[in-house]
Amino acid sequence: MGVVIGSVVLLVGALLTPQEDTLREFKRFFKKLKDEDSRVEAVLALEGEVGAATVDVLLGVTGDKSGRVNDAVDRVLGRIDDDEGIARLVEALEGKRKVHRLAALRALANGKRRVAIAPAAALAGEKDADLAAELVVAYGLLGAAWPDDRPILAAAAAGFLARPQAELRMGAADALGAMRAKAQAVRLVALMGDRDWRVQSAAVRALGLIRIREAVEPLIVLMESDPGRLLDDAAQALYAITDTDYGADAEVWRKWWDRVGAGWVMPSDAQVEKARRARAKVKQRYAPGAKTSNYHGITTPSRRVLFVVDVSGSMENLVVDRERFAGRGYRSFQKLAIVKEELKRTIEGLESWVEFDVLAFATEVDPWKKGLVRANVLQKRSAQAWVEKLKPIGGSSTRALADAGLRSAAGRSAGRTNTFAALMSCLGVRAQGSRIVLEPGTVDTVFFLSDGEPSVGQFVDEGEIREKVIEANRRARVVIHTLAIGQFSKNFMESLAAENGGVFVDLGG
Repeated sequence: MGVVIGSVVLLVGALLTPQEDTLREFKRFFKKLKDEDSRVEAVLALEGEVGAATVDVLLGVTGDKSGRVNDAVDRVLGRIDDDEGIARLVEALEGKRKVHRLAALRALANGKRRVAIAPAAALAGEKDADLAAELVVAYGLLGAAWPDDRPILAAAAAGFLARPQAELRMGAADALGAMRAKAQAVRLVALMGDRDWRVQSAAVRALGLIRIREAVEPLIVLMESDPGRLLDDAAQALYAITDTDYGADAEVWRKWWDRVGAGWVMPSDAQVEKARRARAKVKQRYAPGAKTSNYHGITTPSRRVLFVVDVSGSMENLVVDRERFAGRGYRSFQKLAIVKEELKRTIEGLESWVEFDVLAFATEVDPWKKGLVRANVLQKRSAQAWVEKLKPIGGSSTRALADAGLRSAAGRSAGRTNTFAALMSCLGVRAQGSRIVLEPGTVDTVFFLSDGEPSVGQFVDEGEIREKVIEANRRARVVIHTLAIGQFSKNFMESLAAENGGVFVDLGG
């Protein structure tokens, strides 16, 4: 009898397709996997599988306590491309379970599935904050991919401009900008008077993409009224609209507009693009007369600045290209010593209208203060003294680590590069179970300096880190300038700056 039963089992196994077998084994073992890496690997094993059954299995996993597992689910669902699987995602989007609706919406939007446009637009009145936040992102992704459907998506997105949540107003502005939604642009002009500076920034950037004549005067007014980070945002939008470059000097912009405004004709997109190609090498546009801070040649009109310094073990090494650093008064050619001298000089030069803070990071992130402080003589001296005490963590000079005053200075294992944690701290992000919760502060500009590739943290893969930064920065609205010294991943640092409105500087090494 035992032989017969065994034969039946073998026969059933032989009749299973490879996909059915993979799904069966996933259902059998996934809940038994306790460590995060194994659960992530199990989810990614379903990549390439198709059909409603695969979607159902993955929807059953979304909401896992691990953020990395949920990211893996989003990745696999986003690549479902067969009719049956996509139909199941649409069904889930229109269903009642919130966690399934969110996962389905992300998958359909990331996959640029046109079939999602109608059901997504029908949710424009959605009250749930989480689902609404995903909706505005979806509108931008879908509208950018399907120009013929932009009117319905733009109208749906515009409905969120009056919502009480700043996150939704920002997301709606982003979506309208991505769609180049000229029909809704006047509403963005009004949004420049929003009570939240991050919403103002989103509206300004969207107008720079959409390009309408009606935005010029309000942008100049904004420059005249806000001498901080928005000054630069408005200057870049004006440059995009007018193809005229007066940097961040509001007075010059006002004189120009008073002179030409009455008869000014906005150049076409084609004319602007042609002119831009001719000036492709021009990367920075700051007016000499504007109030700015300068760090390693990067200037900013921001009044709320955060300096982030890598103190991992490799910062103990000496720079190789010493000629590049000669004659600048450095006491040592050690990488961190050079960085410290430049940062102390920058702090010394901060004007009293600037608020600032400093973070040092290796495996852990250690702030000088708990928040921004005014750059008066006392705070500047305090910051310079704190910076002077910084030492590489986990390098060969471990005997000196205790002098650094950092809680992470316990040994070499504390001297790795936790880039993800440092960047999330800049953006006001903390983990709460499987969710990432944003607690935005007042920082609007970050100078991020590192010498190495990420080596420890919740996320180490550079692509994943960039995705998470983009996701969090949709709400934080922080400009991230990146500076690299020594051996580093140039593509990562360059992309990090470019994707977050910043400038990349190679300090050499």
